Amino acid sequence: MIFDEMGHMMDWVAPNGVLIFLGVTSFIIIVVILLFVLNQH
Repeated sequence: MIFDEMGHMMDWVAPNGVLIFLGVTSFIIIVVILLFVLNQH
């Protein structure tokens, strides 16, 4: 029963997880670039 719920969760997370991963990754990249630019001064 618990494993069945896990299966449904994975089916829902698979497409949404990719969007979340891309969003977090792009956010981190932007933050790193901003820190790099600010530290140039």
